Formats: sequence, structure tokens, C-alpha cells
Amino acid sequence: FEAKCNLISQTPFGHSLYGPGVLAYSQAHGHHLDPEGCADCLPESFESSVKGTAFGNGPQRENLILTAALWRRLGLDAEILQKSLRTFRVGNHRLQKIATVENVEYWNDSKATNFHACESALNGFDRPVIWIGGGKSKGGDLGAFADRGSTRVRHAILLGETAPVINQLLRQRGVSTRIVADLDDAVRQAMA
Repeated sequence: FEAKCNLISQTPFGHSLYGPGVLAYSQAHGHHLDPEGCADCLPESFESSVKGTAFGNGPQRENLILTAALWRRLGLDAEILQKSLRTFRVGNHRLQKIATVENVEYWNDSKATNFHACESALNGFDRPVIWIGGGKSKGGDLGAFADRGSTRVRHAILLGETAPVINQLLRQRGVSTRIVADLDDAVRQAMA
């Protein structure tokens, strides 16, 4: 975050765009960003265009908000962007819906390899999640992640080097957990 915030602070006023989460985080950590650069909502004309697309909610919605703000700044035709929403496909492993079996949805978000991406995905669901997570530590505050994630996760299936720590932190916050040896076992446990 410090590196990204430094890039924004070195950008001339009026030339940067970022979401409200970045603005809030920067203010909480003593950084001053140009408030004009904060893009926090879609134009009303886009609301009917996003229904049933990857941009309806979750992290892709925030990406679209930033894209639409840049589109407006560049003076481009909004209709062209709106038309492209129906044909856009999110890349594999980026909060990709895999299947629905007996009213249970299966999602693959294996590209979410940091706290922010994982939290964005979890916040996009309107019901508790059985979450497969863990992996290698990339630094960051695991306790703060567990605080925020515990409100969205009903059960966590954990693997990798961070599994023991995340296991302990989530259990302290009342989330049931299980540590498994590999991804195949994790998927089987999640299905069960």
C-alpha cells in the first residue's frame, strides 16, 4: 500500500483515480490523497446495464466504477463502455462461478493471493461462505484479516504455511476451521 500511495502522491492533482477503500485506508494511516480522485459510484445510466454481468457487485463493480470515471475524464462515449459490459468475461480464477449444485454455489477465486483481494471477494457474498484459504505468507496483519473475514466465513478449510496461524485466529473469533494437506482434500471437505 505504501508503494501505491507513493505513486498516487507523486501524480499531479486531478490525474489519479482510486476507490473509496483506498481513500479511507490512506486517511487512517496519515496520507493525504486528492479527494477529487476518489471514484465511489457508477453513473445512474449504468445501473440497468450491469445487472446480470460480472460488474453487478463485488470487486468487479469497483473496477467498473474506476473505469467509468476514467472513461468520463477522457471524454469517451459512455454508450460504448455500457455495450461492452455484456460481452466482458472475467479471467479464469478471478471470482469465477464454477457451478451450482443443489442450491450451493462453487466459486474459484484462486487469483486472490492477498488480503485485499480475498476480502473483496468475501464481501461480495450475501450469505456465509465456506472458505478454502491459506497458502504462503505475504506479510500483512493476519489478526486484522481474521477480524474482518470472520464476519463472512462460516467455516474455513485451511492449507499451506499460514494454515496454523489463520486456524488459531479464526477459532478465537468463533469460526469453525479445519486444516487439510492439499487442495483436493480441501475441496472434498468443503463439499462435505
